[in-house]
Amino acid sequence: MKTFCSLLLLLCLIGGAQAADPPIRAQVAEQTRIKILKASLEFLATQGKDEEKRCEKCGTADELLEFGTASGIPGADNFMKRWRKRPIDTTAAGIDSSLTAFRNVVFAGITTGAEKEKRKEWPAYAGYEQELDQIGADASASLAKLKPVPKTPPSGSPKGGENEADIPDYSFVYMAALSILLLLVLWLFLRMRKIADGLSKAHAAVTNWRGNQEQASVDIESLRNELGEMRRVQGELRHDNALLEAAFKNELEKNSRLVTETKSDSARSTPTTEQKSQVVKKFARYADQGDGFSVSDLLDEEDGETIFELSLTSSQKGFFRIATNAAAQRYALSNSRYFLSNTCEYEDLRSVNSTIHTVEPGELRLSGNKWQITQQVKIRFS
Repeated sequence: MKTFCSLLLLLCLIGGAQAADPPIRAQVAEQTRIKILKASLEFLATQGKDEEKRCEKCGTADELLEFGTASGIPGADNFMKRWRKRPIDTTAAGIDSSLTAFRNVVFAGITTGAEKEKRKEWPAYAGYEQELDQIGADASASLAKLKPVPKTPPSGSPKGGENEADIPDYSFVYMAALSILLLLVLWLFLRMRKIADGLSKAHAAVTNWRGNQEQASVDIESLRNELGEMRRVQGELRHDNALLEAAFKNELEKNSRLVTETKSDSARSTPTTEQKSQVVKKFARYADQGDGFSVSDLLDEEDGETIFELSLTSSQKGFFRIATNAAAQRYALSNSRYFLSNTCEYEDLRSVNSTIHTVEPGELRLSGNKWQITQQVKIRFS
C-alpha cells in the first residue's frame, strides 16, 4: 500500500507538469508574434530613410497599432488587423514550424510585389532581416527549455541555470483531488497511463478548439461588418452604374450622329474606323470579382500594377488582354496562380522574367456592376 501511494503521488506530479506546458507555449507564441510585428512596423516606419525608428514601450498589439498610426505608416490598421489574430499552433509538435511560417508570411507580405520589392533596398532592410532571424532563434531557445519533469520532484528553490517555467505548479487542491480520483478508480490502475495520455491529448484539442472558436467569432463579426459595407456600396454602385449607362448611351448616340453627319465616301468603305473610334480603353489590376472586373475599380490610365487592358466596344460588350507594360507583367508573374489562373488560358508557366503575349483576346459582357468574363484570354510565354 505504501508503494502504491508513492506511485499515486508521482502520477500527480507528472500530470501537473504536463498541464503546465501548453500555457507556457502559448505565452512564447504570443510574445514571438508581438516581436515579429514590432520589428516589421519599425522597419516600415523608416520609409526608406537611413534612420532608426524604435518603439521601446510597445508590448501589446494595441500599442503597436498606436505606434504605426503615429509613424504615418500607410495601412497600419489593416496590417495589425490581418496579423494580430492569425492562429498559431501551440502544440509541442507544431509550434516551432508554425512560428517559422508566421515569420515568413509576414516578411513576404512586406517585401513581395512589384512596388514592395523596392523595400529590400532600404538601409534598414539588412538589420530587419537579421532581427527576424534572432527573434526566431530566441523563440526556439525558449521552447527548448520546456523539458519533461524528472521522475523525482525537485525540492527547495530551483538550481542556478534552471528555468522556473520547467517546474510544475503543484497545488494542494489539485493533488488532493487527483489522488482521491485515483483512489476511487483503483480497478482501472493498469489502464491509468493510457487514460493520462488521452487526457493530455484532449487538453491540447480543447485548447486548439477554444482558439479556433475565438478566431471564428472575430471572423464572423468582421464578415458582418464587411457585409453591411458591401450592401451599402452595392446600392451606391447600382446608382452609379445607372448613371454611367445613361451617360455611355448618350455619348454613343452623340458620336453616332457626328459620324453620320461628317462621314465621307471613303469612310463608308471602311466601317472599322468608326467602330474603333467608339472603343473605350480601361485598365484593371486584377479580376477582383473572380469571374470579372468591378466597373467602379476600372482605371483610365495604366501603371506598374495594371495587368489587364480592357477595350469596351459597346455598353454591353468588350474585350480584354494582358497589358504590354513590363512592370505589370512582372507583377502578374510574381503570383501567377492568383492573377492569371481565373482569367487566362495557357499551356505552361515560365519564370518571373518571361514576357507574356496575348494570342487571342478574352471576351467580356456587362452584368450588373461588373464586366463578366465570358471567354478567357489565351496567352503564351517567351
